Amino acid sequence: MMTKKAWIALWAAAGGTALAVSSLTRLHRLRTSPAANPARDYATAMAQAAQLQHQDDAAVVGPCRTSVLTHGRRVDRAIVLLHGFTNCPAQFIDLARALHADGYNVIVPRYPHHGLARLSPDLARLRAEELVATAAQAVDIAHGLGEVVTVMGLSLGGSLALWTALNRPDVHHVVAVSPALGVQAISVARRKLYGNLLMMWPNFFKWWDEETQDQVIGPSHAYPRFASHALAQLLRLGQIVLDEAAHRQPAVRSLLVVMNPHDEVVDNHVIRQMVSGWRARGTTVPVYEFDADLELIHDLIDPAQTLEKVDAVYPILLTLLARQRAADLASLAQA
Repeated sequence: MMTKKAWIALWAAAGGTALAVSSLTRLHRLRTSPAANPARDYATAMAQAAQLQHQDDAAVVGPCRTSVLTHGRRVDRAIVLLHGFTNCPAQFIDLARALHADGYNVIVPRYPHHGLARLSPDLARLRAEELVATAAQAVDIAHGLGEVVTVMGLSLGGSLALWTALNRPDVHHVVAVSPALGVQAISVARRKLYGNLLMMWPNFFKWWDEETQDQVIGPSHAYPRFASHALAQLLRLGQIVLDEAAHRQPAVRSLLVVMNPHDEVVDNHVIRQMVSGWRARGTTVPVYEFDADLELIHDLIDPAQTLEKVDAVYPILLTLLARQRAADLASLAQA
């Protein structure tokens, strides 16, 4: 028969195990959430943009610096473009130029710990709080660049675009392209657990392509490997967005979700579930799916990708943006 001391030890061990399991499966919410501080005019926006660009020190690769394309004045529309995980603003520069030619003022911010030397270990320091702060700062700047503000992001940038849709009612339009709310390599049931374990374990790096490793195939400005701690933050942000989306509706005027049925990285199922939840609660969230026959890769934005098809993708995205804006103008006219 077990003694009282043995029972106490057993319950203590059980309690410790339960606590450990609870810690590994709980959602680590943002420690800080940036307050909105929209630029009141063009001059203020450009001053804030200069401050953001000042963070791009000599260690940042030239094409990866925060990019701001303007017409020298505040115009009727501005757009924030949010790049993907381990990439940088260079990923979006051709689309940014097309949007600028179409009349937009454009800002493409660089995330912290991105855009450095290809094998920089700095990515391991990435935090979700830094990502949302960068997106929020770019949105603040965009308000001084244009009367109507749109945010578009791909992958990790798509998750940030969705975070913006949930937290920034001052933004007019959001387009989330293949948001990285979850990755196919990790099942839904294990994402919180694996994300938390990756944060707890010592950081390690993994090649995106084990065969080519550091060979420059595709964009030279993108990292050929990722840090496990940074992946944990991507998973964490995705879980934060999904949790917020389950409890409240988008705050922006219009939200469009763009999906790639041929995507080999992100989990499209959780994206559909999120949209279905919003629709069930009465919010219209349109979804556009690229034609599967296009066989688009995950990074469908960067023209430096070896399998890029931007000649097919860009016109579609530009048309979707134009339709989103036209629908908004029509609804305003009817109000």
